[in-house]
Amino acid sequence: MVQVSYNGLKGTHLITQNAPAINVPSLSTIKSLIAKGYNFNATVPNPYGIANYNSTSVNGESNLQALAPFQNFYNQSFGEYMNRAGSSIYNALYVNMTHQYRFGFSLQGSFAWANRSTLPEVARTSRR
Repeated sequence: MVQVSYNGLKGTHLITQNAPAINVPSLSTIKSLIAKGYNFNATVPNPYGIANYNSTSVNGESNLQALAPFQNFYNQSFGEYMNRAGSSIYNALYVNMTHQYRFGFSLQGSFAWANRSTLPEVARTSRR
């Protein structure tokens, strides 16, 4: 008797610690501004009234700092806690063979193959 079975699992939205910093401008924004000759070092007035840690007012910020998506976290890049961007794929094949002989003697053999992969961020975003 031969038995063959397959097991396949796909995990999505898994908790991962490899979250990129979320208070930085996107790479596409930076690339397009570089192509236009944007001056990232020029200082612009601080329109938000943001203060430093010692409560002194920040009078200006660079154009690069002004591109940060979350201005209330002045010049701080922070990671996302309990990020759910992870995914995984698991495939396995199991083969079991049993042969019974006379007088109660039997022979059994088994084989298992498994493959696990975790998709990197680039592969996850390109597959959507």
